[in-house]
Amino acid sequence: LLMGIVQQERQRLDDQIESAINRRKKTIIDNFLFYINEFNIVYNLDTNLYLQNGKKVAKLAQNQNIRKDINEILQETTKKNKEFIIVGRDATTNILPEADVKIVLMTNLLTHVLRRCIETGETMDNITADILQ
Repeated sequence: LLMGIVQQERQRLDDQIESAINRRKKTIIDNFLFYINEFNIVYNLDTNLYLQNGKKVAKLAQNQNIRKDINEILQETTKKNKEFIIVGRDATTNILPEADVKIVLMTNLLTHVLRRCIETGETMDNITADILQ
């Protein structure tokens, strides 16, 4: 019963976030530099906040509708302005498959797992299993 309530609450929050993104999508695309500046101000101040938000983003990215909306924002923004660099493991295949330039950085598995553990707070076993899927 408790898990059902938690899942319902999670779905309600996901729906609210998805709705907010949809309402603001055009505004974000049209004013992307403002949002990037706000992002830089927040993340340059506090490493703990950066890691904490990374965990939240990882959870939100599990919602395919939210992920789709964010990807559309990134795609539209980079069509308007070619001076952006989009970083992430989905960037070259899912977000911007038609990008003019793609740079893929490789790391060894242990470094990748440790970085992901720090970002998400997950155990090494869980992260390794997820990566190897």
